[in-house]
Amino acid sequence: MSSRLVFIDHSAQPGGGQLGLLRYLKLHPEMCTGVIFITGGPVAEQVEALGIETHILCKGNFSMRSIIAAAPALSRILKRLQPTSVVANSLYAGMALAIAPSLKRTNWFYYSRVSMGSLRGVKRAIVLPLFQLAFSGYIANSRWTASCVPKSLARRGVEVAYPVSGIAAHPLPRDTSIRSAGTVNIVTLSRPDKWKGLDILLDALDHIELEDSVRLQLDIYGGSFFSDPTYLATLHSHAQRSRHEINFHGHIDDVETALREADIFVLPTRQPEPFGQVVPQALSAGCICIVPNEGGPLEIVQDGINGYQFEARSSRSLAKVIAKALGSPDAMQAMSRAAQQRSRTFDDASTARMLSSAISRLAGGQDASSSLGTDC
Repeated sequence: MSSRLVFIDHSAQPGGGQLGLLRYLKLHPEMCTGVIFITGGPVAEQVEALGIETHILCKGNFSMRSIIAAAPALSRILKRLQPTSVVANSLYAGMALAIAPSLKRTNWFYYSRVSMGSLRGVKRAIVLPLFQLAFSGYIANSRWTASCVPKSLARRGVEVAYPVSGIAAHPLPRDTSIRSAGTVNIVTLSRPDKWKGLDILLDALDHIELEDSVRLQLDIYGGSFFSDPTYLATLHSHAQRSRHEINFHGHIDDVETALREADIFVLPTRQPEPFGQVVPQALSAGCICIVPNEGGPLEIVQDGINGYQFEARSSRSLAKVIAKALGSPDAMQAMSRAAQQRSRTFDDASTARMLSSAISRLAGGQDASSSLGTDC
């Protein structure tokens, strides 16, 4: 693959997409000519420290106005860098790239980390025509995400590249065994937004009947800066009424430690998760992973082998699955080992190769998986 590759992201704040990009660049800095962020953050400094030319186009926090404000500078930088391939690493980066004036639009690719089927109304009416004009191919973070690329766009080619999620090829053994104490620690890492489904998890805990010797503790990690305060207040009120110990911790940087101290990880999302980087991270930590039976997590967790699936949006189904997991400590130990083995499928070296290969195939005009696209 040519080394004249440029990535564009809407923000340099440490979100999932930005951290995945940073991990990729740490493994393959030689692949990249430059990275352009519409707005700044600590990830930009870390990219620049790798010796990669780094640009921040707008001051302050990202807003929709930033997309329009950044377009002229984006054009100037790309004209100077003369990349052979450009990858928009987020939806908003893709919009900024699409409206950048007077550019040759060859080998421009959008890395889809959200379901394009979830675009509705005005946003869909704006985004799809722009992307039709701008991009010559699409990269999806799971096969499910790829299936949601509209057919009108997918004809140009769709490749799947799982995110670079911080997974080691050989996970470290757990410091403590699963269910080593009377208290079973359940953990979830989700912003307190309604679509993340934390209320579903709290409802599920209400339905679980436990032996007197077993206690449940739920630890919720995730920043609430952009959350609906009404929904957040509802969650706190529910937690106060619960017979279980429920703790809200806010944002944390050290996700690995939180997962390695947990017995069970739950992803309770109300809408399909396109991939969910925290799922392979939880597998790598040896957690018993419980995920909805839809979206990208189905490609990660094999039901009854290295984790469990529950009926999406059903708190009673989730309660039954948690109770099933708790029913056999020996089975939990075996599943913990299987989870760590499964996580190696998504180790950073493998997923970084997937991304490099996806870009190469799209840029080379090889037979990309255009049949994946449907109107999801």
